[in-house]
Amino acid sequence: MNPSRADMAYLRWPLLAFMSALLCGGGTIWMGEVYLSRTRSQLQDAQHQLSSARANFTLAQSDVVNMSIYAEEYALLLEKNIIAEEQRLDWMEALERLRLQYQPLTLKYTISPRQHYPHQTLQDSSITLHLSGLHVQAELVHELQLLNLFSTLRADAHGKFIIEHCTMERGDLSGVEATSANSTSLKADCSGGWLTMQKRGAS
Repeated sequence: MNPSRADMAYLRWPLLAFMSALLCGGGTIWMGEVYLSRTRSQLQDAQHQLSSARANFTLAQSDVVNMSIYAEEYALLLEKNIIAEEQRLDWMEALERLRLQYQPLTLKYTISPRQHYPHQTLQDSSITLHLSGLHVQAELVHELQLLNLFSTLRADAHGKFIIEHCTMERGDLSGVEATSANSTSLKADCSGGWLTMQKRGAS
């Protein structure tokens, strides 16, 4: 059965309403998909920002803890004059005090100008490590005098003292008033010095 022209005229408005409803529904669905996609993208961005904020917060907390630790270490290095200029006068006075305290038979020393330490292992490239070299020649009655001398220098608060090389040999105490029953002395030739740190480029 073919619809007549009269039937088509009768169905025109319902068909138009139906097509309008389809268009409106399709448009609504399309807009809903666009909105849903946009909302998902915004949610992902918000989750990423939240994760980033949490990571930054955790890092900030870690930095606070590290700064507290490093501040204590830095203060200790300052206190011990490791982060400092050369303390040559203090070192000379300390060696003179040690000469009087441990009374070696002879004690000769030279302190070299500060130079870049060739064995630097610092990770921070903005820090340079320097060595003010000390060369000691001493004649002693026994080994303990030398050990005590270097132990006291290490415990001194005027920088970080190290020994890099030391040779010892026995000598003769003939003609020298000995404080020991042993008739030989100990001759020591040692090299080391004081380590200090400085910011790169600092004068």
